[in-house]
Amino acid sequence: MNDKDELHGLWTILLAARFGYRNEVTNGVKTHQRFVEDFACSHKHVNCNKMGCKNVHRRNHNIAKRILMERHDLAQHLFNSDAFTLEDCIKMKNVFDTTDAPPPNIMSHEDVSDTKRPLSFDCHLTKEQMVRIAHCANTNHLFCVSEVSIDDMQSLLECKSNFSLKVENTRNVAVLFNALLEGNLIGWNWKKAMENGGHLLSRKTGKPISATTLSSALSDIKRKPTPTSKRIEDEIRAITTLRPSI
Repeated sequence: MNDKDELHGLWTILLAARFGYRNEVTNGVKTHQRFVEDFACSHKHVNCNKMGCKNVHRRNHNIAKRILMERHDLAQHLFNSDAFTLEDCIKMKNVFDTTDAPPPNIMSHEDVSDTKRPLSFDCHLTKEQMVRIAHCANTNHLFCVSEVSIDDMQSLLECKSNFSLKVENTRNVAVLFNALLEGNLIGWNWKKAMENGGHLLSRKTGKPISATTLSSALSDIKRKPTPTSKRIEDEIRAITTLRPSI
């Protein structure tokens, strides 16, 4: 087995993890931790009796497991990118081999529950970041209010009890939250947290928007991005560079 085959094996495992995560964790069937445990057990063995194959699979299995458990930065890219090609896998392995995990600036997946616990720590969203996020929401008309205040946005991001906002455009709001996730500013299961807390309300019905609806809206806008969705992604990407000074 050559290096190309070994990388292809790792790619296959990571693609399976990506598919499983989107079906089980995103839809609220399992927590991230339970998914990783089950996935690691179910992909431990390989259908090959050659010692070389088994050794390569063990290495790849260990790399995939450590990415899922320890490298949340890499796992988020795996789960949330539009596609994950063999080239993407090669780049990810290189990053995994040559860098350490960045300091956490959001709750780890173990700390994010499906209840009303915060999506992010207060201290990891600076005042300037919060101002910019609120400005992004207002200029792109994401909510059915004349102006979203900084306090409103903070209450939303912290899943404050009994707080909700009526959504003007579900797809664009999904883009906002997904961009915050990709920037490591909010937690993994934001869709489920929003649903359980009833924080995002439908403009038409006034009822809480479900995690499934948010997932569908995000998939739709990813397939057919608009100038507004691209602008939101660019604005949030700029916000993620505004880290708190140490």
